[in-house]
Amino acid sequence: MAEILPFRGIRYDEGRGDALERVIAPPYDVISPQDRDRFYGESDYNVIRLILGKEFPEDDERNNKYSRAADFFQEWLKKGVLKEDEEPAIYVYEQEYFHKGKKKSRRGFLALLKLEDFGSGGIFPHEETLSQPKKDRLNLLRVCWANLGPIFTLYSDPNRIVEGLLGEEKETLIDVEDTKGERHKIKAITSSEKIEGLKQFLKNKEIYLADGHHRYETALNFRNEMRQKSSSYTGGEAYNYLMTYFTNMDDEGLLILPAHRLISKLKDLNIDELIKKLSPCFEITLLGPGEDELRKLLSSLEKRNEGEHLFGMYGAGRLYLLRLRDEAILHKLMGGDKSWDWKKLDVTILHQIILNGGLSGGKRLDEGKVDYLTDAEEAFRLVGRGKYQLAFFLNPPKVSQMRDIARVGEKMPGKATYFYPKLLTGLLMRKM
Repeated sequence: MAEILPFRGIRYDEGRGDALERVIAPPYDVISPQDRDRFYGESDYNVIRLILGKEFPEDDERNNKYSRAADFFQEWLKKGVLKEDEEPAIYVYEQEYFHKGKKKSRRGFLALLKLEDFGSGGIFPHEETLSQPKKDRLNLLRVCWANLGPIFTLYSDPNRIVEGLLGEEKETLIDVEDTKGERHKIKAITSSEKIEGLKQFLKNKEIYLADGHHRYETALNFRNEMRQKSSSYTGGEAYNYLMTYFTNMDDEGLLILPAHRLISKLKDLNIDELIKKLSPCFEITLLGPGEDELRKLLSSLEKRNEGEHLFGMYGAGRLYLLRLRDEAILHKLMGGDKSWDWKKLDVTILHQIILNGGLSGGKRLDEGKVDYLTDAEEAFRLVGRGKYQLAFFLNPPKVSQMRDIARVGEKMPGKATYFYPKLLTGLLMRKM
């Protein structure tokens, strides 16, 4: 099913540049414009200059954020700010973090994954993708010829076999704490016996994309471009592989947070009219104002009964609890071409019935009108300050739901899952 290889990781040399905590960043797609500016100010060598460079009025086809990223990458390699490990390895990646006051950990590993077309049975996506992010990442890949950060994938290992294969490597290559207080450790596995064990284990495993759908599809597009240009294609070329993080979907340390929806740029929004449109499908309860009521709402969402679908909505100074009246409604409103597992996802109900139904008059909301935030209280405050018109609060899907949807070839709406914590960018890179 899945073919993996060790690789020579590229790491920052702190002796040649700045301290590691000043040059790392989260994945490009969760960085706000304000955070990008902050990372720019941290260091001249911050990885933000590679993954999410700034645009300037004088930019043209030859001189732009992509060409600058390629120049920075080559310059930093030449100066020794970035260095490539001498020996190929599979890298253990450990993360320690806190959630609701409890310390948790997640352990996985980084290796090269051989690209495979969707539908061939080995690699499964679970989210829809958008054309613009794929165009953006393809432009970057064309000039840098490098994987600047890993995608995030899952495999099933209820017996924890991989834990035994990873073992306890003595030397820690990287040990850094990020701005959220999360700790990230990288160790290298160079033992041919352990590497072969991991290769053989994953050979018979299904791989599910968790984060990095756009980058995976971009890597496929780049591979196809290069394959068409080659007169001697073998399948073993470097562009057939993608730097990938693998972790066990059966591990208790795997956490999915809800990605709440924030809505803006809607013309003639009328909350009372929206309530009328949604009332046939939902029991709607008006709650009291304030963040205390929001916390009660979030507690109700978390403690919902089996088969119960609850949502929060906040706008025009009013907070509502929405409860789906009957799951039978889903068959009527969503047609018969999708599975029952897909229809009863909370994120599907939110998008199909509320966002692209009552809120938009049956038309799909244009890209750019929906933003995503895991912090419900911050979303509440942003709507209260008028930056957004509405916020919708929901529960995250379960890992088992994601797996079942992906396995039958269906996809959730974009940003349906928010796996936490995110993998840091800048710990390891890989050039082709």
